Amino acid sequence: AVVSTQSGHYGRGFIKTSLPVSVQQLNCRLLHPALLHPRCYTTPPDYNVNLSPRQLDEIRTDCNIVDVREPDELLELGAIPGAQNIPLGSLPGQIDNIPQENAVFICQRGVRSLTAIQLALQAGFEQPRHLEGGMVAWVKEFE
Repeated sequence: AVVSTQSGHYGRGFIKTSLPVSVQQLNCRLLHPALLHPRCYTTPPDYNVNLSPRQLDEIRTDCNIVDVREPDELLELGAIPGAQNIPLGSLPGQIDNIPQENAVFICQRGVRSLTAIQLALQAGFEQPRHLEGGMVAWVKEFE
C-alpha cells in the first residue's frame, strides 16, 4: 500500500510523504524525517517499550537515560537528573557512544523517543525503552 501522511512535527512544520509501507510499519509510528526511507524500517519490538513516569523513577539510577530533545526544549520542562542530552537529529552519529544496557530514551511527548528506539534497535541495542508521554507526563506526575 502507498500511504500519504503528514508526519514529523518538530517546530519546523509538517513533512508530507508518500511511501510504500505495511500496516506493521505504520504501527511503529516512525515519525522522524531521517527515517522516512523504507530501508530504515525495522520490525516492531516484541516487548513492551513503554515506561510510565513511576516505573522510570523506580529504576532510573540503573538506566542509561538519553534525552533526545533539542537543548532549548530542556529549559521548558527541565530534565531528568543524570540524563544525557543527544538531540534526535544527532543521535545516528552518536549512538555508538551510548551504553547499550538499560537504555531509556525520553523526549517532550514520547514520539521522538519511539524513533530513537528504532535507531537503537538498528544499532544492536537489546530492549531499549522510552518514557511514555515524555517529559510532559513526567512533569504531570511529579510536579
